[in-house]
Amino acid sequence: MVHDASRPFTVTAAGVRIRDVGTAFEVDAYAAKDRTAHATPRTQVVVVSGSVLFEATHSEPPARLHEDGSVSAPPASAIVTAGQLARLDDQAHATLIEHVDVADWLSWTTGDLVFRDVPLQDAVVELERWYDVDIVVADSALARRHITATFHDETLPQVLRSLALVLHARFERSDHTVTLRSAPQPTARAGGT
Repeated sequence: MVHDASRPFTVTAAGVRIRDVGTAFEVDAYAAKDRTAHATPRTQVVVVSGSVLFEATHSEPPARLHEDGSVSAPPASAIVTAGQLARLDDQAHATLIEHVDVADWLSWTTGDLVFRDVPLQDAVVELERWYDVDIVVADSALARRHITATFHDETLPQVLRSLALVLHARFERSDHTVTLRSAPQPTARAGGT
């Protein structure tokens, strides 16, 4: 979204209010599935330029933007400026992360999926949305492995083959569900040439 001084606006998404105070920003407000069959809210905002007021809508008292530009905010609020990411967890706690690569966060607008040192379990959430499939990571150790990858216009089978190769994993697809499993390790041969 881009700031227009003559039309200030507020975005409300998944329990968060994001108030434009002169900026361009990206909002990600999807429920993150955990594997116990319920979704946990995850709302994030990355600021490209300027700043936004990021606050939980159910926090008390609400943040106040004063005429002098200062803000008084409860703990679940933050002023987010260019190059920062704010994240609201399922407990309504806001976390502010400094120095994010804004280009990575906006890469989806150019057809790119970018993962920079993220656990596979987090990348799976993005892949599920991007390819409209359900992905099950059958091994918790595999789910915690970190990946760094950029995909541009690859098909789901191409992405899965790449992930399987770098993670030493294998995948199976059945209708709308993909299952990722650790690949069996080759056994060493004793003695002999």
